[in-house]
Amino acid sequence: GKQTNACSVTHPRNAAPPRLASIMADAGGSHKRKYDRQIRIWGDHGQARLQSANVCMLGCGPVGSETLKNLVLGGIASFTVVDAELVTARDTGNNFLIEASMLGTSRAKGVSALAQELNESVVGRFVEEEPAHVVQNNPGFFRDFDLVIATQLADAVAAVLDDVCRTHGVPLILSTCVGFAGTVRLSLAEHTVLEAKPDNSVADLRIARPWPELMAHAAAYDLSAMDDVERRHVPWVVLLLKHLHDWRLAQQPPAPETHVPTTGPEKRAFRDTLRAWGSSYVEVGHDLPDNFREALSNAYLAWTQPEVPSAAANVLSQASAVAMRAAASPVAGGADDLDVAPCVGYVPSGATTYAHALADVATTSAPPASAAATAEENFWQLACAVSRFVDQSSGGGFLPLDGSLPDMTATTEMFLSLQNIYHAKAEADATAVASIALEVPRPRDRNHTAPPSAAACRHFCKHCRHINVLRWCRVSDELRNGISTVRAALANDGPSRDAANLYVLLRARDTALADTQTARVMREGTATAQEDELRRACGTVLRRACAGAHSEPLTE
Repeated sequence: GKQTNACSVTHPRNAAPPRLASIMADAGGSHKRKYDRQIRIWGDHGQARLQSANVCMLGCGPVGSETLKNLVLGGIASFTVVDAELVTARDTGNNFLIEASMLGTSRAKGVSALAQELNESVVGRFVEEEPAHVVQNNPGFFRDFDLVIATQLADAVAAVLDDVCRTHGVPLILSTCVGFAGTVRLSLAEHTVLEAKPDNSVADLRIARPWPELMAHAAAYDLSAMDDVERRHVPWVVLLLKHLHDWRLAQQPPAPETHVPTTGPEKRAFRDTLRAWGSSYVEVGHDLPDNFREALSNAYLAWTQPEVPSAAANVLSQASAVAMRAAASPVAGGADDLDVAPCVGYVPSGATTYAHALADVATTSAPPASAAATAEENFWQLACAVSRFVDQSSGGGFLPLDGSLPDMTATTEMFLSLQNIYHAKAEADATAVASIALEVPRPRDRNHTAPPSAAACRHFCKHCRHINVLRWCRVSDELRNGISTVRAALANDGPSRDAANLYVLLRARDTALADTQTARVMREGTATAQEDELRRACGTVLRRACAGAHSEPLTE
């Protein structure tokens, strides 16, 4: 097929995107000013990942062009559009990146040119070839992309592309749209989540279980010796720590340092005495100082014990299993040799968890190592280190501290002094995790790689409360067996039934288009003829679903 580049003739695999390190080094420069609004959402590291991404777009119809526009505006490093169609009158009315002057010309070339005009920092290329032809005849084309997005692909072609992308360890997004209905489907053997950016997250301040340096810092505050201005700016974290300590001493007999209010009456009494303490420093009838009101609003943290969230606990458990298997692998090759490092994100077909994947690694071949694979490996090595940290006395049963503090009423000096205590603890925890990580067994074929850096350890520890792992089944498995899972949804009322109906209709449409004669009716026949063909295709899809699992794809 003919390949053209809007800027140069360099193949996308020969033009390396900007390195992540160089982008991070410019985090305070022009890029940060340019992308300031979105950096506020996903942070500097997320923006750096975006700016180093090399994206392949298969098909540049309305869905592909709209997706590409949003990625270019977001600041990806480069894109390559693969499309063999010529611009038609229909394109000028439904494609954001097509102009009337492009009629009869290459759609890939036109979309690529206009997309580049949206952001001069992005490199754009195009390939004038049918996406299905590239998938089936040049699978190595996708090897060095960071993301492949395929639009309007037939099911059979999508299944082949999914296998290709999994072989190369490249994430795949499949999108199909028909009128106002459509699907978006992600496919990747495994995706590790570190920077989750949860909507609601309680700060890990360890008020219920403070470490010695934090208690000593709080004890150094003598509110009775302060003037009114100073007292009103004591951080509420300090107020809660001091009041919890006094509450423990007031118990009969005095409670140990690990004891916290547990019953409803104890919690109400704790709040009442905290309110009374704040009121003792103001005249009768005056409102509580802001810092005491903040302490009352966050009083629940005095009895909220630090814990490992369930999703993170599951990941840590899997990481320990991976390390145990790596440690048990023999010195030389053999049936039990760990040829594939689970921590590079490769899960054999049919495996749903690492525990299942470990049983299959002896009979599967490893995907090629890459920067992404190294990042995945570091994720699992650090997850195992954190798991051991939690179990050892250094962690005390808790995750590493992230070291962050929320906004609060305080003088700059008081806030920074408290922040330094949290930062020092977070740094000490990250250092301990880094030390443990050096002891984590690594699969033989990864022993030559460098261990995670100190910066990587700090970054992981800061976000480890929200780590997660996502896995998707293969597209081919879905085509064989997935339709049977919608039968229960079709039998119930509600949104799930509506979604199941759309899913069956879209699958039926693809089944109809897979047959040459039926496809002609679907494209050129009357509305009645099209409806009849779609009904027949729906019947075929549902009969296969009722028959249960099948070995052949539905498109056959």
